Amino acid sequence: MQRLCQRVAVPQAVDCIHSCAFRNPCGGKKRQQAVDFANAARRWSRRLIAIAVGVCTLGGCDRGAGDAASVPAQPVGDMHDTMTWLLDPAADVIWGSAGFVLTEDGEMPLAPTTDDGWARVRHSAVVVAEGGNLLLLPHLLPDPADGVGTDAWVEFSQGMTRIGMEAIAAVDAKDADALFEVGGHLYNVCLACHQVYARDDPGDA
Repeated sequence: MQRLCQRVAVPQAVDCIHSCAFRNPCGGKKRQQAVDFANAARRWSRRLIAIAVGVCTLGGCDRGAGDAASVPAQPVGDMHDTMTWLLDPAADVIWGSAGFVLTEDGEMPLAPTTDDGWARVRHSAVVVAEGGNLLLLPHLLPDPADGVGTDAWVEFSQGMTRIGMEAIAAVDAKDADALFEVGGHLYNVCLACHQVYARDDPGDA
């Protein structure tokens, strides 16, 4: 069967990244007791709250963020390894699982037709989503000496994570059209990032 042509995902603009913060309110129950005891308890409560606020201000109460920032990463590969063995293969699976090809026998859809096929695409979508986070590790950030900065890098990396999550949603819905659209978004963010940060490798032919 000879492949004549393939439908290519149309690049789309990458949306801005938004983050949400969630606040967990605290509360308590009061017991009805003698007036003197209640007044004393309220005074002590106010003192304890003031002490707690002071401790949080000095030491930091967001242990999750502090612990995450202090956990050391152990780099395994460089940018070439990350692209060659992680992101490129994952992106190729997504691009190769959407749209269709025209052959001598007619149009052949590329979307998965089995649960195993969809699971393979979902695996690649997760790799792309987490790959965006991976690109933010210190050893993979652009070299300041290149003079291009890291602001765009962060935006592209976060965009990749968002697009990977969109691909996961498309796979979970088994929505071939949505997956095709996501493939265009992924192509767009990859191309934009390469235009800013890719450098020619003298060792490449």
